[in-house]
Amino acid sequence: LQHLADMELELHIGQANDALHDLWLALVDKAMIFSKIYRRCWEAMIALHVDVESLSHYQELKQSHLTINSAVFQQNAHAHHGNQFPWFWSINIPKDTESKNWMSECMSPSH
Repeated sequence: LQHLADMELELHIGQANDALHDLWLALVDKAMIFSKIYRRCWEAMIALHVDVESLSHYQELKQSHLTINSAVFQQNAHAHHGNQFPWFWSINIPKDTESKNWMSECMSPSH
C-alpha cells in the first residue's frame, strides 16, 4: 500500500511541476502581449505630444520592468528590502480597483 502512496505522491509532484511550468509560460505570454500593446499606445501618446504630467504617469515600459526577483515576494527577505516593484505597480488606473471583483478577493484576508 505504501508503494501506491509513493506513486501517487510522485504523480502529484509531477502535476504540480507541470502546472507551475504552464503558469510561467502563460505569464510570459501575457506579459509580452500587453507590453507590446502598451508600447504602441505609449509611442502614439509621444507622437501626439502628450503633456509632461501624463508622461510621469505613463512611463516608458522597459524590458527590465517585466522581470521580478522572487526575493521581493518573500516576507522575510531582509537582504532585498531595497528592491521595489516596477513603476506600473504603484499607479492608480482609473476605475480599475473599484470595478474588479478579483482585486477585492485578492486583498481579502480570508483568501
